[in-house]
Amino acid sequence: MSKKNNQYVIVISIDGLAQHYLENPKLQAPNLRSLIQNGAVARGLESIYPSETWAIHSSIVTGTYPSKHGVVGNWSFDREKQEVICYAGDVHVNKEETLLQETYYDLAKKNGWTTASICWPLTKEAKSIDFNIPEFYNQELFEKFSTTSFWNELKEAGLPVDKYAIWSLDHARGHMQDWLTAEISKYLIRKHRPNLLQLHFLLPDSYQHDFGVNAEEILWSIEYVDERIGDILSTLKQEGIYDQTNIFIMSDHGHQNYINVFNPNYIFEEKGWISESFENSKVLHISQSGSGFIYIQEKDPVEKARLLAQVKELLEQQESVETIFVPESFSQLGVPTLEDNARLAPDLVIEAADDWKFGAHPKQIETFQGYGHSGINDTNNAQSKTIHLDNMAGTHGYLPTKDIMKAIFVASGPAIRNGVELPLIKAVDVAPTISKLIGRELPNADGQVIEEVYKSPVLSS
Repeated sequence: MSKKNNQYVIVISIDGLAQHYLENPKLQAPNLRSLIQNGAVARGLESIYPSETWAIHSSIVTGTYPSKHGVVGNWSFDREKQEVICYAGDVHVNKEETLLQETYYDLAKKNGWTTASICWPLTKEAKSIDFNIPEFYNQELFEKFSTTSFWNELKEAGLPVDKYAIWSLDHARGHMQDWLTAEISKYLIRKHRPNLLQLHFLLPDSYQHDFGVNAEEILWSIEYVDERIGDILSTLKQEGIYDQTNIFIMSDHGHQNYINVFNPNYIFEEKGWISESFENSKVLHISQSGSGFIYIQEKDPVEKARLLAQVKELLEQQESVETIFVPESFSQLGVPTLEDNARLAPDLVIEAADDWKFGAHPKQIETFQGYGHSGINDTNNAQSKTIHLDNMAGTHGYLPTKDIMKAIFVASGPAIRNGVELPLIKAVDVAPTISKLIGRELPNADGQVIEEVYKSPVLSS
């Protein structure tokens, strides 16, 4: 760290923490409450569509929608390569080749800041992160792509980084993963004092996938994460830099309960539109959980228009499908059109009805099962058209304009005004706002600087 720069920024993402939990008086979260009391809080944060973790975090760091930054969901279909792309867990992707827009941490590095990132989506092989442990579900990826010297340093310090993957895969031990993320963050603050540190907690998201929205376990998971935030704040105070640190805390999405699963590929196969190979398939569906992407693989324009109309008519007959979005409406959703991204853009987007989610393509299931992930399981069995679960479960991917999907935004620190209540903001506003504090601008941002959050003037370096 440059001795001339005594400014610090910490960005914390709490996966799945919906605004309605923050407003719940039963939530015991003294550290979040204290930061709110001494800083700024929004009435909610509107996410992006589909409300999937890898796409959202790409919007958070770039200030752009998927139509610009290129990460269209947790999954996509690559028309050129004729294969399913898994963004989740950085399985098939890396930051430099996949993320098409500059990030706030790129700007920080350009300004000579020391940068660190712990368990943050789509940071594999990020060149501008000095201390980097990306978010993976596979221990081999942790070992291969985490910053080597830092990874070995953590091992020598006795931190159990060899458990990162299994603690992520096993939701029953997910709190241990978040504990490890906090411990590594505390170690970084004590030993390296990065000017910019971003970290990602996962427990509230994991528990809602398992137990559903508003289950008793969810408040406990949020309170557990709040304790980890408290540990980090205590470390900042012990190191004498708390008063020099601006802290931004946000989440990526809420959850919605479902009890039924619908697999569009099943009805496409009944129509003879799907074959064993992608090359010979005319239509396929890639799940984004609460929404789905429909790809039409017909090159003749007239024939494609005819097939598209047939697919749309078939989907309109399904009780599980609430809305069908056509390309003319994609720009309003931030979803790329074929003109924006000919490789990855869908031809239709479908939104699931209440109590429904969309089942995964067999290749999605195969990819996750390949390293034991529990996020796609028998409830997504692609061999059945519909499945009714025994109990409600939670998921996301739905339209971010739904109240239940609203995320949170909190900021506190020496540059932040006290006692400010912001209106509903957007996920794409986060990066421009942090970039202003860094002292640079994201020229392609779709979002705006949240000027009300800052004291005047903002001192940056």
